[in-house]
Amino acid sequence: MYSYSETENNIYIILEYIDQIKNVLQMKINKNKLSVILFQILFFIKYLHNNHICFMSIRPDNLYIDSNFNI
Repeated sequence: MYSYSETENNIYIILEYIDQIKNVLQMKINKNKLSVILFQILFFIKYLHNNHICFMSIRPDNLYIDSNFNI
């Protein structure tokens, strides 16, 4: 995340553009890479939980991976 701003009714988040991302459902992933991806997802959920943020759409079709297998 580069920055954010908020108004009375909206929050705007400026994110990094990542070239060549793929949806998790479009990839064949070996067990080693899968464990790294799962760790990142769990870390993300823990971060959200610790900051009292609710994210209701954590599912494979909403997860994207870059060429280095980062979520």
